[in-house]
Amino acid sequence: MSHVRHKVENEKQQNDSVNDFNICGHCHRHYDSPFQLQCHMETVHSSVPASTTCCICELNFQEEQDFLYHMKD
Repeated sequence: MSHVRHKVENEKQQNDSVNDFNICGHCHRHYDSPFQLQCHMETVHSSVPASTTCCICELNFQEEQDFLYHMKD
C-alpha cells in the first residue's frame, strides 16, 4: 500500500490540480469531483458490500455481466 501512497504524493507534487478532497482515503484513487468520490465511497467502501464490487481491486460495476466478465479475466 505504501507504493500507492508514494504515487499519490508524487502526483500531487507534479499536478497542483490534484485535490485531497477528491482522493479516496481507503484505496487512494483520484476522482474528478467530490460527487464522484462520494458515489465511490457509498458503493465500494460502505458497510454492506455490493454484489458487483470486486474484492481484489475494489472496482464497482453497474451490470452483473460486466462484473462476471471482469472476474473471469
